[in-house]
Amino acid sequence: MGVALDAECVFCHAHAESADYLLFECVFSQAVLRRVLSDIHLPLPQSNWRQWMLRVTKGKTPLARARRKCLVAAVYYLWNEWNYRVFHISAKSPSEDASGYGTCSVLLGLLSAMEF
Repeated sequence: MGVALDAECVFCHAHAESADYLLFECVFSQAVLRRVLSDIHLPLPQSNWRQWMLRVTKGKTPLARARRKCLVAAVYYLWNEWNYRVFHISAKSPSEDASGYGTCSVLLGLLSAMEF
């Protein structure tokens, strides 16, 4: 006995569900990511999310660590929203879902002002 899941994306209902699609390609996910990425001054990649994420988060600098944490937070919020929609049959808007990211922009602002 388990939960029956649809094969379509729970965010947009317009595409087959896959991890890459849910996290990076869906219009809802891109709206959340666009908000987070603009707060940390990164452009939304046009393609190949994996290479892009490896490139912008590479290194041990405080800025690279902060970017990693912000991207992990974005993925966590998307995963949390997916669970909410699947198990509670309810939804939030991308702006509601991304509202918890203010700390990412504050953290990055502080780090960019510091000299290392």
